[in-house]
Amino acid sequence: MPPKAVFDVAKAAELHAGGMPLSHVARLPGFPTQGTLKRHLLERGHEVWVGPWKMRSATKEQLYELHHVQDLSAETIGKMFKCSGSAVRRRLVELGIPKGSGNHRAMSGPSHWSWRGGQYRDAGGYVRVRCPGHPNAGKNGYVLEHRKVAAELIGRPLRSDEEVHHVDGDKTNNAPENLVVIPRGKHQKLHAHICRELLSLQREVARLRGGCDPVAEMRFGGIHHCIDWKVVG
Repeated sequence: MPPKAVFDVAKAAELHAGGMPLSHVARLPGFPTQGTLKRHLLERGHEVWVGPWKMRSATKEQLYELHHVQDLSAETIGKMFKCSGSAVRRRLVELGIPKGSGNHRAMSGPSHWSWRGGQYRDAGGYVRVRCPGHPNAGKNGYVLEHRKVAAELIGRPLRSDEEVHHVDGDKTNNAPENLVVIPRGKHQKLHAHICRELLSLQREVARLRGGCDPVAEMRFGGIHHCIDWKVVG
């Protein structure tokens, strides 16, 4: 056995029982590596607590009481069990207990660092507003503003097969008079009809201008609305 393996096992067991992790004991002069410490302590019948092992005795009810009722952080609970906060968090996941509660949970709403006033424009160009609990809201608490306004307009939440049409084609204009609730299939047909009408007008304008290819001038007037006609319900 290497010279470093010759050490005071009783002293190591005393330090470890007092709450010092084996990794810390191993850094002290005269003690071997953590793995050797663990092997020798177990051979001599000493109890070894490494990481999550210390949390094995913690029940789901006990951890829920500490973390959610008493509002203690994982680090604080870890000190009670003489382990790290990460060991506590792993045990929370293992027992199916949501992490984070009370004052130490991740901040949301106006307290969050990236708060933008409770509304933003998504990748499709539609406005989303924060409205937790709304029937049409997503998991993040945000709902498409045009669906929220339309639901208030008709006095009930929108069904999954109902979509909202912007009369003027502006996705950000969610004034009640600019919104029409329409079944999904009819909405797509309506957009297709608008697309055909715009193309017809574009061809006529192109003819009057001298035969310019209307398809090549997609940026003209409202033709962009025709091309970008993807519907978001």
